[in-house]
Amino acid sequence: MADIDGKLFTKVYHKPSHKPYYLPYNSVHPIHIKKNIIFTMLLRTIRYCSTFEAYVHERESLRMAFLLNKYSNKCIDEQFNKTWSKFYIHETIDYNNYDRLRQKIIEHPEKEKTWIDYNKIIYLKNYPVFIRINVQYIWNIYMNNSNKIVKNLLDIQLIILTLLSRPIIFDSAKMNNLCTLDIKLTDTYEILLTKAAYDDSTLSLFCTIIVPTDFHLRYL
Repeated sequence: MADIDGKLFTKVYHKPSHKPYYLPYNSVHPIHIKKNIIFTMLLRTIRYCSTFEAYVHERESLRMAFLLNKYSNKCIDEQFNKTWSKFYIHETIDYNNYDRLRQKIIEHPEKEKTWIDYNKIIYLKNYPVFIRINVQYIWNIYMNNSNKIVKNLLDIQLIILTLLSRPIIFDSAKMNNLCTLDIKLTDTYEILLTKAAYDDSTLSLFCTIIVPTDFHLRYL
């Protein structure tokens, strides 16, 4: 940050010990994570660099860093273009329009975050899409029902849905799979994280009552 001829000048600052290292492209991480790194770094460059010259210098420094980390030039260019198009900017960026387009990005309203009340809602990010609604529906009834019989039946449904959505581990005809359920509710955390073992025959019995139980609960 500096004052040049009465104008504020800003650019990305790099520590002298800074090394151009980013997540290598040949790592085992998902491709969307790697692409998002390029997108985020260029967006930071646009916001921090107050002049077109500073922007170009930082952009090309990023390009070299990503090339050194095995990213292809095509992938880099795609994400650089996406950064601008994300804000509905499709013009060629140059010295004459950089200030105006940069200001458009800076003033662009950010999407409002949805805050989750973890005391009331379970966040089941690992469940397949086709059973998420069912699980949340069952859990809401579970938390608001004092009938022990109904709760026991709900326990069965939650167990089945958990087994359906996770790899099942067999150990001497037993299944021990309920220790990794991702629940964000501290009051009942131990209920579903308790290790349990079920015979195959018991699981079959559970499966035979899951459908009628669901039907019964919907019309209580």
